Amino acid sequence: MLEDDPRDHEEQQLPKPHGAPPVLFFLEEPSLRKTATDWLRRVSLFVLLLLAIASVWWAYRVFGSPLGTVPHKSVSMPSAEPAPATTEAMKRREGVTPLSDSTLSGPVRSSVTLLARVVGPEGLPLADTVVLFRIVGGSGNLEHDTVRTDAGGVAQASLTLPGRPGSLVVTADLAGSERPGARFLVTAQAGAPRNVAIAQGDKQRAQAGGLLPHSLGVNVTDESGTPIPGVDVRFQVVAGGGMVAPERTQTDSTGRAFTRWRLGSPSGEQH
Repeated sequence: MLEDDPRDHEEQQLPKPHGAPPVLFFLEEPSLRKTATDWLRRVSLFVLLLLAIASVWWAYRVFGSPLGTVPHKSVSMPSAEPAPATTEAMKRREGVTPLSDSTLSGPVRSSVTLLARVVGPEGLPLADTVVLFRIVGGSGNLEHDTVRTDAGGVAQASLTLPGRPGSLVVTADLAGSERPGARFLVTAQAGAPRNVAIAQGDKQRAQAGGLLPHSLGVNVTDESGTPIPGVDVRFQVVAGGGMVAPERTQTDSTGRAFTRWRLGSPSGEQH
């Protein structure tokens, strides 16, 4: 007869729990809402990082400092006495200076007005002060060469331009002073071309087909009879044939233009 194993009785005699609820374990799967929330949090952090980088870059560009602070600058209070540079500037303004444009122009034989201002040591205009106007280059006519300044320190002189185109220089100096005065550059200009007249070469004789012995010349003037330089002139044969050379040219400094004419083959007058 087989005997029972004592261990079998021990297992049967183990007390069994009464009334204890069973322990259950659950594995929770990650929800879609939690995944979206984590993703949004990461995107927000990334955007904040970009904004911080942009702010630092903007501060460097505007202020030259990452903190956006303006570099400290020392401010000095102005002294009671003028600075040396200011004194030198006042000295440079002292004397006679052009009030109008220092470069003027007008038609020949016309008049232009020259305006100069006299300034004292403190930069204030000087009234009733003698100013000397003089033509130092070119030709022209000053109505008055000695003028007194008005209440605003302004001296005025009238200049009549010469009868021919050209430039002239006029100075305005303070009487009894060695300081440099005002200087005006005035240009007399010719008017518009009005007249073309024969200057030379008319009524010559030569064989048909031959070259005239002398050149043809014309004189170009404005309404007042002033020769005009630099005017385009065209020569053209209108009767009898032949050819001129040059056909196109310009007037010289005396208002004249020249060409040569080879006659045509027909005999008789040619134009």
